[in-house]
Amino acid sequence: MNNWIYRTMIKTTDRAVWENEKLFLSLIGERPQAKILDIGCANAGFSLKISKALKAGACLGVELDQQNAHAASGAGVKVVISDANKPFAFRDDSFDVITANQIIEHLYDTDNFFKELHRVLKKGGEAVISSPNLCSWHNLFFMFLGMQPAGMHLVGVQAGNFLRGLKTHGHVKLFSFKAIREIAKLYGFKIETTISSGYYPFWGSWARFFTRIDKNHAVFFIIKIRKI
Repeated sequence: MNNWIYRTMIKTTDRAVWENEKLFLSLIGERPQAKILDIGCANAGFSLKISKALKAGACLGVELDQQNAHAASGAGVKVVISDANKPFAFRDDSFDVITANQIIEHLYDTDNFFKELHRVLKKGGEAVISSPNLCSWHNLFFMFLGMQPAGMHLVGVQAGNFLRGLKTHGHVKLFSFKAIREIAKLYGFKIETTISSGYYPFWGSWARFFTRIDKNHAVFFIIKIRKI
C-alpha cells in the first residue's frame, strides 16, 4: 500500500478514535460516590478518564488479557480477569455506572452481555456503550465493490479488500444504530442518548458536521442507556 495513503488513513482513524473517546466522556455526568464498572478496561488508561469525568474515585475493571490486567492494576485500577462472553462475576444490582468502549464488537455472545449488564446494574443506573458502526460509509463502500467490509475481521489481518495485510483487532460482529437501539430495549433498557463520531474521509469540524446530519453512517456510535 502506498505509504502516503497508509499514513493518511492511520491519522484519520486516530482522529476518529480520539473524537469518539471525547464524546463518550461527554455523556458521563458527575456521579460522586458512584460504583463504576469498565468492561474491557485494557490497561485502564481510559478507565481513569471515566473515573475522573464522574468524579467518583475508584473504578473497577474487567479485562480478559492478563498482561493488560496487570498494567491496569499497576495504574491503580482493581481488575477482575474475566471473559465478557460469560456471566459477570458480580452480584445483582452492584453498579451505578457501567461503561464499555469498543468491546461488544469483540464478543460472540451479545445476549449474555446485555443480560448481565441489566443484572449487575442498579435500578436507574446508566450504561454507556460505543462500537464501530456496521453502516459506516467505508464499510458500505467496500461491500458495494463486492469486498469484505473493513470493520468485520475474519483473520489476524485484513483480507478481501484494499487494506489486505494490515493487522486487525478481532471484531467478530458489527451493529447498526437501529440494531443496537432495539437490542437495548429488548433487554429492558431505556434509550437516553445516541450520538456518533467519525465520518470518513473527513475529520475535525467537517466530521462533526456530517455526524450531526447523518449519524447512521458515521464511523462509531455511542449509546447511553438506563435500567428501568
